[in-house]
Amino acid sequence: MLIGEGKDEVFIFDALLSHLEIEEVRVEEYGGKQKLPDYLDALKLRPGFANLISLGVTRDADTNALNAFTSVRNHLNNRGFATPNISGNIQPGTPTVGIMIFPDGQNAGMLEDVCLEAWRSDVLMPCIDDYFECVRAAKGNGPTQISKARV
Repeated sequence: MLIGEGKDEVFIFDALLSHLEIEEVRVEEYGGKQKLPDYLDALKLRPGFANLISLGVTRDADTNALNAFTSVRNHLNNRGFATPNISGNIQPGTPTVGIMIFPDGQNAGMLEDVCLEAWRSDVLMPCIDDYFECVRAAKGNGPTQISKARV
């Protein structure tokens, strides 16, 4: 099972898994970082939870990757899950647990920054940047989450 903060993560993970022809991974959203504790509590009560082999938990770093990792790790530890010591790693257990803080486990940002890095050399990226610069010039401000807007 792979869980992410919201619908964007589900969309991207489902598309990636489909592209890789991986069918045995279920992808779900937990409804934002504040709702992760409730999601984990409910997950443990689901019929069949004992059969869960692995759980991947993803979250955006936002402004601080270490704080995001520590938060996710604490929520998991408080519910009896084994957890890795570093973002991007897995910890064997029942279930095996992995934590990935986007974009890279070390820097501020979000999943969309990973996508933008993959498209960095695309010929259309300067056009997208010019568009948002035009919006800023015309309106006096731009999107609050520019990475999401650029994707």
